[in-house]
Amino acid sequence: MTTETTYATDIVTDEQWNAIDRRLDGNLTEDGDPRRPDRGRVRFLLWAAVAIVILGLAAGWVTATVLPGDVDRSATTSVSTVRGVIGIAAFVVAVVVWAVGVVVLIRRGGISWSWREPTQELPRAQRRAINDVFRGRAQEDPARRSSLRRVALTRMSQIGWMLCLISGLLPFSIGQVAVGWGEWTGAVHLGLAVLWVVGVASAVRQRRRLRAFLAAHPSDGGEPAPGS
Repeated sequence: MTTETTYATDIVTDEQWNAIDRRLDGNLTEDGDPRRPDRGRVRFLLWAAVAIVILGLAAGWVTATVLPGDVDRSATTSVSTVRGVIGIAAFVVAVVVWAVGVVVLIRRGGISWSWREPTQELPRAQRRAINDVFRGRAQEDPARRSSLRRVALTRMSQIGWMLCLISGLLPFSIGQVAVGWGEWTGAVHLGLAVLWVVGVASAVRQRRRLRAFLAAHPSDGGEPAPGS
């Protein structure tokens, strides 16, 4: 008498797995590679990002140079100049990080234009069961390997975008702290900088887990896990 093996993901029904695969079909090609984005859309988003960065730089410059009329400029000119230089340098770093990140992602084809998490419509318990497999806390169901790998590939692509965005927001916030030091805006952006640090650490940890899962669970044909 044989005993059927049970898996944590058994609580996800066949219909729900089919729905996940349909959502993934918009992200991945038939061989599991991230779908290449439309070039026109890429250009539009790049120009939109440039416009946002320019507005941010303008806001930082105004904050660093335009002081209230009742402030003694003679006592604050040198400090404001130093803060302004630090702020502008940080803004430039943010722009460079964003530009390099976007170029790398485009060259690798690692852009998923579907921002929806493939499992977001599942109840919390079912999402936790799938996440436990990626974290190595639960055994993977061989019958669901293909779907799990596709979810992992999509998440890695989305995390790549997240890292690109947050890695640029971090120096941007630092620049805002420099130009707004001692003001409430400086305190706000200091809190945001701490949040971005936590976000980067969390994204890197998730990416490492997904890479480990893909390496430990190769596709049916035995090919090595695709590079990120």
